[in-house]
Amino acid sequence: MSTLVEVCRIPHIVRLMGSQCLSRLPQGALSILLLVHSEIVLGSYAAAGLVVAVFSVAAAASGPLLGRMLSVFGMRIILLITVVVDSAAIALFGVLPPSPPALFAVSVVIGLFTPPILPAVRSFYPQLTPPGMSAQVFSLDSITQEVVWAVGPIIATVLLPLIGTSAAFLTLGLTGLVGGLLIAGFPLTKTFRLASSRHGLGGVLLKWPVLIAVLSSILFNASYGAAQTGVVATFAATPAFAGLVLAAFAVASVIAGTISVSFQMHRRSLAVRQIPTFVALIIATLSGDPWWLGACMAVAGLGAAPALAVMHNTISSSLRPADAAEAVGWMGSAMLSGIAIGSAAGGYMVDHFGSTSAIFLAALFSASAIALAFGALRVLPDLSLHAGPPTDTSAVPVIRLPRRRVTGGPM
Repeated sequence: MSTLVEVCRIPHIVRLMGSQCLSRLPQGALSILLLVHSEIVLGSYAAAGLVVAVFSVAAAASGPLLGRMLSVFGMRIILLITVVVDSAAIALFGVLPPSPPALFAVSVVIGLFTPPILPAVRSFYPQLTPPGMSAQVFSLDSITQEVVWAVGPIIATVLLPLIGTSAAFLTLGLTGLVGGLLIAGFPLTKTFRLASSRHGLGGVLLKWPVLIAVLSSILFNASYGAAQTGVVATFAATPAFAGLVLAAFAVASVIAGTISVSFQMHRRSLAVRQIPTFVALIIATLSGDPWWLGACMAVAGLGAAPALAVMHNTISSSLRPADAAEAVGWMGSAMLSGIAIGSAAGGYMVDHFGSTSAIFLAALFSASAIALAFGALRVLPDLSLHAGPPTDTSAVPVIRLPRRRVTGGPM
């Protein structure tokens, strides 16, 4: 706990994390609210899962590009544009007619203009953090993200029956607008300039640690997306309970993340920290009892924040700040595309095999993430030896692409 207090004493850290929590709160509520609302108006979990998938894929596509644009056009202007458009689209979604094309179109806009809050804020951390504190800062940052996912589902499932669809989406839109403006008005967004990257778009993925972190995020979040769909289907008659179960997952993640701040990260940490999630999901399939599922989901949350902290610290320790913003954008894309894959596949499983099958699918995604992390031990950094932006002499494993041979000669 003393380590956590030390992190909170770093200038600007608490203010940054608090502001981004508010600005990203709609993202924590949006996927489940889109899922529940779309299932109500379209009458199918598969169709509702596709709406979430369309939103997530659009956000995944725009994430790296918006992360790169932060260094080209400046943080403040990009944040202002995306915050305003995204908030308006969220508010509009709640008053759309029950038409699949309309729902898909607006969900695309919401995804494309998802504000690049994480790339912006996480670009500041290496500059603000004293040497040796990077792992602790990213652990605390992962805890704040789980707070978003803890409060978000409760807000979504409570607002919908209490105030109705239109007011629920309007509330989310206004919350995102206020939070985004707080971030855009933060002094560092005006004075801090990211250096332009020397690589083309996507070049950061040629570094093995970055690619492994991104792929791990896709698989981990696909597991969450499938589990979320299974939970919503299990509690279809009482959506508020679905929100509480997902919140229990996130609260357990916050607790585990708080405890993990005091532990060093090693090469095996990415794999080992995900094991509780896999075990809990497998056990959850042994019974169809809703209370059993709720308890297992709470245990599954113990692997979330600790594993995500390793992923993001791996990114920060493998790239210089100029490239880290784009890489964080790719991580955001990985999260959203993972949820999209999991939600769509989970919706199909629910419609054809029942809600428990979606939980089993989530366990398979989790097992794949663990296998990937164990298989990549050789190329992952040992964060117990160095955490933070690499020095000029740091060796980061790079994927070597074959060079094209130039054929032909003078005529």
